[in-house]
Amino acid sequence: MGAAAAATLVALGWPAAASSPMLAGLLTLRPDRSRVTLSIRRRSRAGKWAVVAHPTSPEQSERAVARLRKAGGAVIRSL
Repeated sequence: MGAAAAATLVALGWPAAASSPMLAGLLTLRPDRSRVTLSIRRRSRAGKWAVVAHPTSPEQSERAVARLRKAGGAVIRSL
């Protein structure tokens, strides 16, 4: 699946992918994200909610984790 995503990025002309197809493959092959995605799918199938946050700094990440835990949510993180 990572190879297909990388090939798509190269074909679409994404600058980072077009200049280095190997880098594109590495950017799309993230085992840590697979764990998060599988968890979201399981919860969704069980009728539960999922909140996905994309913090841009360590401080935002810590605030998001703290608020989600305070609300009683399970927190699963990728890199």
